[in-house]
Amino acid sequence: MFLTDTLTELDPRIFAGVPRSFYIKCSPGSTAERSALHNGLQYDNGVKQVIGYQIEGYKTKAAWIIDNYITGSMSTRE
Repeated sequence: MFLTDTLTELDPRIFAGVPRSFYIKCSPGSTAERSALHNGLQYDNGVKQVIGYQIEGYKTKAAWIIDNYITGSMSTRE
C-alpha cells in the first residue's frame, strides 16, 4: 500500500488484521512515515525499510525495536 504525502492523519485501527507481509510505502519525512513509526507499523520510505517480522532471535529483535521505536523524548513509561 502506498500512502500519499498529502495524508495528514493515520488511524492504525484500519490496519487491524492485515497479513504480516503488509507494509506502508511512503516518502521520507512524510506524515505517513511518522504515523507508521509512531504506531509500530512496518514501512518502506525508499531509503529505509522497517520490516520487523523478518527479524529472528530475541536479541536481534530487541535491538531492532530500540533502534526503530525508542527515542530520547519518550517517558520512562513509554
